[in-house]
Amino acid sequence: MLRASASSLRFTPVYSSPHPKDDLRTAPFSFFLEIDGVCILLDCGWDDTFQSSYLEQLLPFAQRADCVLLSSPDIAACGALPFVAKHLKHGAFISACSSTVKIGLHNVLNHFLYHYPSVGSFEIEGVAEAFALDVDAIYGAFRTIQEPYGGKTRVQSRHKEVECESLFAGRLFGSFNWLIKYQIDELFYCPDLTVKQSHCLQRMTFPNSSSVLFLQSFPFGATPVSAAKKKEEQAQDLFQRMLPTLRGGGDVLLPVNAACRGLDVLATVLHLISERSSESEKGKYKVVLAAFQAAEILSEAATMTEIMKHEVISSDHLLFADAIPCSSAEEVLRIRGPKIVLADGAALQFGLAAELLEHFLAPTRQGGENLVLLTDPLHPGTAASHFMSAYTQKQERVSFSFVHRRVLNKEELEKYYVEQERLLETEKQKVEAHGAFEVLQDDIAVDEDEAAETDQEPAANMMEDVAGLVIPSYLNFKPKSKFLLFPPLETSSTLSTTQSHHSAYGLPLSEEEKILLRHRMPTPQLAEGDALEDMTLHHDAQEEAKTPSEISTRKVTCNLRCKFMYLDLSGHVDGATLKTVLNAKLHFVKKVVAIRGGTDEGRQLSLVCRSSNSMKCGDHVFTAQSAGSTLELATRVFSYVVDVDPKLANTFANNVCKVRGTNQKDVWEVGWVNGQLRARGSDMPDEPESKRARTEASIDSFRLSAVSGPDVQRCAEFRNRNNLHKGSFFVGEMELSMLRDEAKKSGLHSEYHRKNPMLVFDEGVCVRKGATPQGGVVTISAVINPTMFEVRQNVYKQFDQIL
Repeated sequence: MLRASASSLRFTPVYSSPHPKDDLRTAPFSFFLEIDGVCILLDCGWDDTFQSSYLEQLLPFAQRADCVLLSSPDIAACGALPFVAKHLKHGAFISACSSTVKIGLHNVLNHFLYHYPSVGSFEIEGVAEAFALDVDAIYGAFRTIQEPYGGKTRVQSRHKEVECESLFAGRLFGSFNWLIKYQIDELFYCPDLTVKQSHCLQRMTFPNSSSVLFLQSFPFGATPVSAAKKKEEQAQDLFQRMLPTLRGGGDVLLPVNAACRGLDVLATVLHLISERSSESEKGKYKVVLAAFQAAEILSEAATMTEIMKHEVISSDHLLFADAIPCSSAEEVLRIRGPKIVLADGAALQFGLAAELLEHFLAPTRQGGENLVLLTDPLHPGTAASHFMSAYTQKQERVSFSFVHRRVLNKEELEKYYVEQERLLETEKQKVEAHGAFEVLQDDIAVDEDEAAETDQEPAANMMEDVAGLVIPSYLNFKPKSKFLLFPPLETSSTLSTTQSHHSAYGLPLSEEEKILLRHRMPTPQLAEGDALEDMTLHHDAQEEAKTPSEISTRKVTCNLRCKFMYLDLSGHVDGATLKTVLNAKLHFVKKVVAIRGGTDEGRQLSLVCRSSNSMKCGDHVFTAQSAGSTLELATRVFSYVVDVDPKLANTFANNVCKVRGTNQKDVWEVGWVNGQLRARGSDMPDEPESKRARTEASIDSFRLSAVSGPDVQRCAEFRNRNNLHKGSFFVGEMELSMLRDEAKKSGLHSEYHRKNPMLVFDEGVCVRKGATPQGGVVTISAVINPTMFEVRQNVYKQFDQIL
């Protein structure tokens, strides 16, 4: 039996199942999918503390992967991308949508900058060289990502091809699910979903068909009460909580993940301020996004038209035009209130939200209270959870600590660069001590005698001294030495001192054109009160991120003089909503695999699928938990190798009929023979493995041979006793006259049509036979009635008898 489906579909979780006390929504996740030898790494997450244990689990899978698919810009999905990009094999690639790349870069970079001042080194077991993570490694990894053309990408390996299509998840800027297709198998990888309508983002896209579903199961665990609210109810609740503080002259702080869920929260806040504020309040309240690269995040998010609604794209007003980007806490404090500040650092462990918290804890100038509105789920042990419990218990003073990043001043920068030069000099001395060569300086000291000899002898004579050696003109051959002197590498100082004829590159410009370009060059603007020497030019974001800084932990104790509130704006669905989605949108799946959850969540998902009347998966619900444990999800289909006896093969030509496939133009030659299927003996050679795609190892191959005399009689008696027809294929030729006679015996009367080759039965049932090059085509036309079924049964009998 032949079937175009995967012979092996192996699904392996890379990381171990999270601890029951950990938050399943923020736990890193990564999975390894193998389809008939095509290896795909689904996501490569890392935790926000950068533990090296995740890299050790990820390394063997990254080295085998043919492709890496990223589904979310969250660090839990793409945090370890720089490590994976370094260890991919030749020919492997990384694929992600454009919005995932843009937001994921800033998300990983923000977490890295608040944990390491410049470079993070990680020792990996089994790897001699430590993995170094820095700003250039993060930018370089995300720049190697290939964006799928039209949302589709193809993975080819070992003459197999797998098609992967991205479907928008609807919850984050850059969050996508993947529909993986191979032959007739369709796998829907769904680590993130939402059904809540966003102000600016499109709705989630569901597939029309899928055989295997990889679904998040953490919504069946402990879910906040507010997660079940509708989007409109959450927006109204958010506006009603902020408005009294703003009218009282206070400021509102919303700790968010700026390069993740914070963008959708920012769009919601801007929409609420513009639509629900009164006429006197419009333009009064400022909205600020405080993050390290806030300006770059807003500019890139405003261009993600592939995930935005049509009315947002076609609007004359840009999406984030009213938001004020700030890259430091000092810039935020300069803006006069009342204002709404969405600051990076949802857990208040690090980021600008933690740095601004001390200011928001103090009362306002008018004696009012500020508001800190927590929007992400509260994790035990974090500063956000600590503040919420202290406010609930009405404590007057509270102590907290957070990670602070500070750019080095002028004196510290000088010490930093002196230390870097000392380290480079030490490394160079180690190389000279252990190597068999000499490291030459830029300013090579040459003796006067050697210099005089060099000036007297031309370079051409030097080259002729060595037979068979051709030296380029830019190399110098030092007499009485066996080393070639290569030119020194160009540096910024040497390039600045080059002559004008060395820098003449590209199209020549006249003096008039140069003056015109200088006039059109934008002039840096100075703020009021700033001196000329305080003017700084903003360079590339990557270079700005590499500015030497200092990481420290600050401990603060202050009075609790503000209001704390909690409103879940994470956008996750709860268990009841996910159950409705399964019954309404994903009921057609044949197998379900629970991911991003624990044992209890997987058990709850299994109960939901089994108790549902519309779900077709039944008991085929699995849970991926322990790292390295593989699930085999391929459907068991047996294919057998059958050798036809040469004597029996000679009779095929006499009993072959042409058959056209259903809804196809292909023509097959099908014949009926009397044969006997026997298992081949052990002395016969086995079929090569390459010629059978799916074979059960415990079953031998077979041989089809002619039926012997006693077996022919026995088969004929069995066929007559059970009223079996000679064949079961509806092929061959049918005569309308024979159909008329056979139908008449059943009490069905018919007449020939005058002009067309057609039989007209009672109740308006017509049987037409049309001539085609491949053979006759029989068509039954009628309104559904009992006569139609009786006529159709007679037509089937005609085919059976002829065959």
